[in-house]
Formats: sequence, structure tokens, C-alpha cells
Amino acid sequence: MKKESFIKKDEHLKYTLGPVYVPEEVDAQGDFSTEDEIRKAAWGYMKKLQSQDSKLNKFAVELLDRIIKEVREGNKVRIDMNKLEKRYDNLQKQVGDMHTDFGDELGTVVESFVCPNDIEINDEKIEKGTWLLGVHWTEKMFEKILNGERIGYSMGGKGLRVPVGGEE
Repeated sequence: MKKESFIKKDEHLKYTLGPVYVPEEVDAQGDFSTEDEIRKAAWGYMKKLQSQDSKLNKFAVELLDRIIKEVREGNKVRIDMNKLEKRYDNLQKQVGDMHTDFGDELGTVVESFVCPNDIEINDEKIEKGTWLLGVHWTEKMFEKILNGERIGYSMGGKGLRVPVGGEE
């Protein structure tokens, strides 16, 4: 089992801070990345998170406008919850549990930054270019962290694998 990677935990706040990705460090899938690529991923993630509120508000207003229009025209309103739920779920992803469960009941990102220099937190050296994330967890998820079921963050997403040194 991988050693715990959270570098700070606060039981009172239900908070963790830890690395999402470290430059040039091989991950569980045998992959690694550069500082520049990590920064692109970190910034892209935060841009997506910050746009969620406006997208969610726009979605809610569009839905309400369509319902009001149909009712005013005397039409019956039928809402396909399967389509609605899929569209809504795509707006809610912040943090997940084991790359499968995403939802409001897990936690909220409260900090995200790429280290501009080598730093030290709780006597642990953090390399320049490391993406750090701070999350405020729900009680349910923080219990999993406290009992060792969850030991750190994992970066989800898609990427292009490029062979190192011309090897396939």
C-alpha cells in the first residue's frame, strides 16, 4: 500500500492538504509529467471549477424559463429526469472518490496551487512545480481519511502518453 501523501490533516476542520502531482515523479500507472504540464492541468482544473457556478446558474435559469413558457402557453410540462440529471451531474464534479463517485456529499476544493519554489510543510519538502490541493471534506469522507481508507489525492483526466527516449 502506498504511504500516505496528505501532508496536513485537520480533524476539527475536516481538511486535508496534499500533492496532486509531483514533477518527474512516477505515479501508480508508471507515468510522470513535467512542471509545465502539471501547471496546465492545475490551472485547467481551477478554471473549470470556477466556471461551474455560472454554468449551473445558466442551466437553472434556462430550465425555469422553459417551464414558465410552456405553462403560460397552456402546455403540459414533462421533464426527462435522466437527461436532466446527466446534464446537472456534469456541472457538479469537484472532487471524487476513487475516480467514480462524484457528488456534493464528498468535499469542496478550498485551495489549489502550484508551488513556485521548493517549500517545507510540516517538516516535509515539497518540490517546486508540485500541485497542492486543499479540500474541506464531509464527515463521511473525512472518516475514510482518518481510518486510512483514503490516503491522498489522485489526478483524474486524460493525457497523451509519449514514449521517453524514443522507446515504444
